[in-house]
Amino acid sequence: MMVMVLLTVILDFQKTLSAASVGPSSPTAASDTTINGSGSTWSSPSNALASDGVYSSASLGRNKYSDFLTVSGFGFTIPSDATINGIQADIEKYADNSNISDYEVEAYNPISASYSANLGTTTSWPSTDTNVTYGGTTNLWGTSWTPAAIDSSSFSINISAINNTSANKTYNAYVDYISVTIYYSQPSFTESSYEWYQNTNSISSPLTPLASQNTVAQAPVPGTPFRLRTLVNVAAANDPISGQAFYLQYASNGTNPTCSTSFSGVTYANVTSTTPISFYSNPSLTDGQNITALSSDPTDGSNTIVPEQYMQSNSYFNDIQSAIPSGEDGEWDIALNDTSASPGYYCFRIVTNSGGLLSTYSYIPTLQIVDQPPTAPSSLTQATTTSLSNGSWTNGTPITFSGTASSGNYTDTLKLCVEVEPISTPFTNVNTSCGSGVAYNGTAVTISDSYSALTSGTQYHWQARTEDAAGNYSAWVQFGTSPNFGYDTSPPTGGSVYDGSSTGVEEIFNNGSLSQLSANWSGFSDTQDGIASYSYSIGTTAGSTNVLGWTSTTGTAVTATGLSLHTGQTYYFNVEAYDSAGNVSSVVSSSGQMVAPTLSFSITPSVLTFADLGPNNPIPWTDSETTTISASSNAYNGFIIRAYLAQPLSNKSYTINAFNGGTYAAPNTWASGDTGFGYTSSDTSIGGSNIFQSNPCPGGSAYVAPGCFAPYSTTAPGDIIADQASGVVGSPASDTFTITNRVTVTPVQSATTYSGVIVYSLTPNY
Repeated sequence: MMVMVLLTVILDFQKTLSAASVGPSSPTAASDTTINGSGSTWSSPSNALASDGVYSSASLGRNKYSDFLTVSGFGFTIPSDATINGIQADIEKYADNSNISDYEVEAYNPISASYSANLGTTTSWPSTDTNVTYGGTTNLWGTSWTPAAIDSSSFSINISAINNTSANKTYNAYVDYISVTIYYSQPSFTESSYEWYQNTNSISSPLTPLASQNTVAQAPVPGTPFRLRTLVNVAAANDPISGQAFYLQYASNGTNPTCSTSFSGVTYANVTSTTPISFYSNPSLTDGQNITALSSDPTDGSNTIVPEQYMQSNSYFNDIQSAIPSGEDGEWDIALNDTSASPGYYCFRIVTNSGGLLSTYSYIPTLQIVDQPPTAPSSLTQATTTSLSNGSWTNGTPITFSGTASSGNYTDTLKLCVEVEPISTPFTNVNTSCGSGVAYNGTAVTISDSYSALTSGTQYHWQARTEDAAGNYSAWVQFGTSPNFGYDTSPPTGGSVYDGSSTGVEEIFNNGSLSQLSANWSGFSDTQDGIASYSYSIGTTAGSTNVLGWTSTTGTAVTATGLSLHTGQTYYFNVEAYDSAGNVSSVVSSSGQMVAPTLSFSITPSVLTFADLGPNNPIPWTDSETTTISASSNAYNGFIIRAYLAQPLSNKSYTINAFNGGTYAAPNTWASGDTGFGYTSSDTSIGGSNIFQSNPCPGGSAYVAPGCFAPYSTTAPGDIIADQASGVVGSPASDTFTITNRVTVTPVQSATTYSGVIVYSLTPNY
């Protein structure tokens, strides 16, 4: 049976560094380097690149020394913050005579372009291939080294041999292989101490602490920047200029004020210019400025503090301005701001720029973002379906209270809470009710609450405050001066409506106008909030609005104009009263009024005088005279004008007969040979027929102006000579008619003065 075990390994890299070494490393390049005065060169220098029994050699005469055998290109990558403690070179070599010894063994530093001290000895080279060690774990070959010098491809080990014989003999020196081991140490880092401060636009002015050293501080209100000065202790090795670079990280720790140095249960992220707690840019400062020590700075026991840099972004928290010797602390000054952090505790730590943890964290800078109280609501309003002004009455529910509020936090949920009391009850500062929460994200929001538990006939006052998600409250704010509103559902009662304009007097007729009616009213009452306005209408039955729809007024008398009235119809005013809450009374109607009849009638001239008839007339033996009749009436069915001859034209002995050329039933043209006394009317429609101005005339002859003639009736009330059609509405019917009277006699008619009487009458049809 096969058993499979899945093993998950989580590595938390911490930079716990101490002494280290790298090598032995083989060179990749070899050459002969000339030395002044040398007597020999090295053959096949590349044979020294590997330990393989293949040799580079130099042949040396008496008291002669060789060039340098130079090997380089070891491929070292020493950490930049490392301190070089020692260099060890292992050289496999031998000679064919004991008179061969070292002339010079030196290391070349390409940074300083110089050779080290000579580590060569007078010890004879061994007679067989033997490894000889030069330098060691703490031997710096008489000079100082940087990681960059060791890492350079030009860093080299150089060896020169000498023949010390006094005889005139030539001997050979052999080198098989040269390797190098580098011993170094790196600093270990401890976040050792910190302190929070108020921000200032300076790096040289003393800072005001927000809390004691290594103590949790409460951040200022959101949007107000603050400062962190933190110390990093260096141990095990110096941290050189351009040494270790760092990042600042933060994590939310919820409601826990203790930040664990093991970082368990929280997630850290780099602080940036856009994180909820972000870097802040002071206008007069720049990233990477060198800071100075301040009297308010945190301390780490008696350790020396090395001021480093001012930071307002992680981009510049990457270097140091001064080397930090082992045992001392570097100090950084960091500007931060709460731009959108939720209330709670936040932990801060320094890590290496590769993300590795420091060796130790004595303290974790801890900051508390306090849940800020909300602002008191502003721009308070009260409304039902429409806005309610302060002190007004309403009959509607619910009452909706609204206001504008903000949170002291960047994100929150806000509610409007109100206390509603009758004006006789003082405020208790206890919520009557609260509305629904509204999400807040940095911009003021409108919050509201609705309330319906009201008693009719009562006036109220109310106050409001803002509640946030944590249950924090703002101060109370009252809406206007008391009372703020009244609630009433009882309508006005009573009321009497009178037709006409005389107060309290019922009139049967109006003034005869076909376009206006008047009314007045009284007796409506409301004991709670009083009468605020009235509405009136007019109809042809009590309560109807077919003449004038409901119209608002604040008065108790009205004359309605622009109406379309007619005689013979009764009109009723209807009135309803409104109280201040908007309640409306029952409709009260008047007993009704009618349009008073009007009539005017005139005849011009009232006496007609004909010219003497005879052969000397312009038209022999005939004459015409006109009568103008003007009539006006508001009668709905118009009017009729009649005429009859009450006394024929006579002188008591002789009479002029009636017109003999036509009849009233069939008026006709006054033709040649026609005689008598007759008339024609300018009215073109009498009872719907044009009997006087038609062509041909009803009598059959062709029309001749001024019209078709008929004899006057001699029986009262006479024939209709003009009329006005029915349908008179809105304004009286007025018209003017011309009656043309004509007399024609024969030469045998007795010459004398004749006179008669014509009676005109006007009959309105109401």
